[in-house]
Amino acid sequence: MKKMISQDIMQLAIDRINGQGPTPVSPCSVTRQGTIRLCAAAAVASAGLRSTLGCQASDQFEAELAARKDREVVRQAYRRLGWDLQDCDAKMIYNDAQTGNQRRANVIRFLATWPVGG
Repeated sequence: MKKMISQDIMQLAIDRINGQGPTPVSPCSVTRQGTIRLCAAAAVASAGLRSTLGCQASDQFEAELAARKDREVVRQAYRRLGWDLQDCDAKMIYNDAQTGNQRRANVIRFLATWPVGG
């Protein structure tokens, strides 16, 4: 049985999305200033790595994601955390189905209603 994502991790991801500016299509975008913006699934993965394994794990994940811009990097993080890959894919599908100007607000609502554990 796969681990559930905790409420604390989900809130960290929501806070990240809320504060990062426009939410990109999966998996991420990088601004001209070098700031990485994360999709829903990547934000949850980054928050999970930070909460579970520490800042270094999260920073390494984001650096690799920024360099590769590959959804598989996000999927690898979910595997590492013991989370269900279907959850990862569902978050990316939802994220990418939203229109650009409504994506952040819709993704925040989506994550806020996602089933969580502990």
